[in-house]
Amino acid sequence: MDLEKDIDTGELLNAVYLLHITQQKDHKNISLLMKQVRDRDEVIARQREMYNKELLTLREQIFQKERLGEEYGPEDKDQFNPTEYLSELLGETQTQIETETVESLAKRTKNTLDKINRKNQDQIRKMEDRINVSQY
Repeated sequence: MDLEKDIDTGELLNAVYLLHITQQKDHKNISLLMKQVRDRDEVIARQREMYNKELLTLREQIFQKERLGEEYGPEDKDQFNPTEYLSELLGETQTQIETETVESLAKRTKNTLDKINRKNQDQIRKMEDRINVSQY
């Protein structure tokens, strides 16, 4: 019994086709997994960088306190206060902000940030124009 005689050409082509499709799917999955690993590595690298910056900041605070003869306390660490941030951004008191709805705050904050972004873009364009003019 010869194996080549038992397998007809159609079955062989079908097997080769299925193998090819499977290999393509495997390559696609490998590519996706490699991208996930790269993305994860980037996130971890950013987190390490942020951690090291925070650590250096805390070390500097401790060093400054020791230099001044004061004792370092955890109350010296800045905590993000969203109400205070919005109060400064929108120019209102924290009480006014606390009574406002989340939707209206989100809308007003977005509008304010859009204005700031437009202003910054205008300044960037003006500076680029000055640079371009001074090059000629």
